[in-house]
Amino acid sequence: MEISRREGIPSLQSLCLGCLAEYLEDLLDAGQELLSQLPWTWKAPLLAVARRTGALTDESLLLLADEDFVSLDLAHARALTHHGISAAVSGLPLLRALDLSHTAFLPSALPVLADLCPLLEVLRLGGLTPKAARSAAAALLQCLPRLEQADVAESWEDLAEPSAAQAGSGFANLQYVVWPDVLAEALAHLHAHQPHLKVINALDHPLLQASRRHWLPPGADPRVPLDQPHAEAIAQFDWAAAAAATTRPGGEESGTAGAVGAKSSRRELTLAERFRLAYESRAARVAVVRARNAKKEQRRALRAMGGAERALALAEQGVPLVHRRSPGRPR
Repeated sequence: MEISRREGIPSLQSLCLGCLAEYLEDLLDAGQELLSQLPWTWKAPLLAVARRTGALTDESLLLLADEDFVSLDLAHARALTHHGISAAVSGLPLLRALDLSHTAFLPSALPVLADLCPLLEVLRLGGLTPKAARSAAAALLQCLPRLEQADVAESWEDLAEPSAAQAGSGFANLQYVVWPDVLAEALAHLHAHQPHLKVINALDHPLLQASRRHWLPPGADPRVPLDQPHAEAIAQFDWAAAAAATTRPGGEESGTAGAVGAKSSRRELTLAERFRLAYESRAARVAVVRARNAKKEQRRALRAMGGAERALALAEQGVPLVHRRSPGRPR
């Protein structure tokens, strides 16, 4: 069971997220009435749990999506439809990283996505048929800004300001496309028309090597899931059982049933018992710190006293004024 990457006892917020993750289906059944009270920093970990346990559907995605999201990982979410993904992404204008690999999203809708998420910097694709891959490459070229000879600026200030045709349209900030199974034809087409676009098509890509000259954003590394930071914020959640439930053969129904079985096996302690243990652990740590601070204050007060006052204070505390030597210690 993965508790946390940090040493020691997990934080209270992490424990609360773990409890909410176990009762995620109940939260989704409650709908917007309860989920609307959670901040986006809590919704993002719950969305990671829903994706990895196979519980991410169109309805749950709309409930967990928040307008303050800057990254969204929908990889291998088989229960999602194209319309559900489009409806959820339409309310996320601040997205900078998006993973659509192995989903039902249609590549021909990338121009619409470019208008909805103009700040997108990292886009992950994958699991497309050859025909869909060619369509995705053509759609990307349609969304990306092009350099034309007619666009000549008189000064650097004019060049820094986007033109009226470029402002508010297309992937103006898109820098990385993570596409492991991209076709050679589509890759050559992208490099020919957009040489500045960095397409990461393999795990041994030169951009993935440690280098001081180039900084790679975390979302552009295909070796790390996009929602990994949010998943690590959850304590006391059985990720191994969740992964086994999603990879079990039998489709979406077996994955959901496995997630429910794993959830029932994880309920070793009640919710009130976990909060009690977390409170007692924090109270014990606070008591140790308070005792240490009290001793420090006492020593400061003794140093500030005169000789007679210090002797009187030590006598009241039962501290001997003359320390006896141990029998084995030389005089």
